[in-house]
Amino acid sequence: MSNGKTKVEETKVEETKEFFVVRTVKKVADTCKDTVNRYNEKYVKKTVDSGKELSEKVKTNARKALDTAVEKGKKIVPDVKELTIVKKAEEGLNNGMDAIRGKINLPSRTDIETLTLAMENLDRKMDAVVEKRAA
Repeated sequence: MSNGKTKVEETKVEETKEFFVVRTVKKVADTCKDTVNRYNEKYVKKTVDSGKELSEKVKTNARKALDTAVEKGKKIVPDVKELTIVKKAEEGLNNGMDAIRGKINLPSRTDIETLTLAMENLDRKMDAVVEKRAA
């Protein structure tokens, strides 16, 4: 009442300030969520998809070459039922695919799951803050 305002007017001003804070926090949370979604779409999803396509192409071509070599080997040595070289070649191929993913800096499934869990945790915390301020 020192500024010529009544108690009711001062209460309304305080409520308006609190609602402003709640709206601002909600707006920041929504902006963060939108930014993360855009970032995931732009950098993570497209990179993962292009990496999957590349690895499938490399794997297909390498698999064809390996199968051709195995067939030629079986013709040369018809009595050999199972070649240990094939198993070693497959292991080498799989290790090579993992190395390619590492070289082009593709996140692993674990990395993406960890990021998703962190984002969900952040979202829950932001919701709790908004609810606490609204109460």
